[in-house]
Amino acid sequence: MLIVSHDRAFLDNVVTQTIAAVGDGVWREYPGGYADYEAARAREAEADAAAAGAAAARATSAGGAGAAGEAGEAGEAGAAAAGGADRPAAAAPRAKLGYREQRELEALPARIATLEAEQKQLGEQLADPAGWRGDAAAMRAANQRFTAIEAELMEALERWEALEARR
Repeated sequence: MLIVSHDRAFLDNVVTQTIAAVGDGVWREYPGGYADYEAARAREAEADAAAAGAAAARATSAGGAGAAGEAGEAGEAGAAAAGGADRPAAAAPRAKLGYREQRELEALPARIATLEAEQKQLGEQLADPAGWRGDAAAMRAANQRFTAIEAELMEALERWEALEARR
C-alpha cells in the first residue's frame, strides 16, 4: 500500500518504509517512518560532508607542490571527488550482506511485529486502573518489561535500518 501524507506523526505511526525523492529524478527507499528517514538523511549528509572535507584536504595537500600542472590535476581530482559527494549512495561502495545478516534481515520484521504486539498488550494492561489495585508487584514487572521492549524495539529497528542500508 502506498500512503502519501503531510502528517509526519501519522507516517511515523503507520509506515514501515519511506520512499523519498533525493534529487535529479532519483528516488530512494528508507526503512521506517518519517523520523527514520530524516535520521538517515542526516547521517548521509554527515558522511557526504566528511567525504568532501577529506577530498578538499587531499586537494589542498596535493596543490601545495607549486607546479601549475600538479595544481591543475589536484583541482580536477578535488572537483571529481566533490561531484561524487553530490550523488546519492552510488558513490560509496557497499558490502554485500552475508548469509547470517540476510537471515537476520528477513527475521527482523517478524521480531519487530512480535515486540510491538507484546508492548501493545502490556500497554493495555498497564492502562487498566483495576490492575493497579490488585498485584502491584506484577504491574511493576509489566512496566519494567514494557520499558525493556521499548529498548529492544529501538535496537531491532536500528539494526533493520543498518542492514537495509547495506543491502
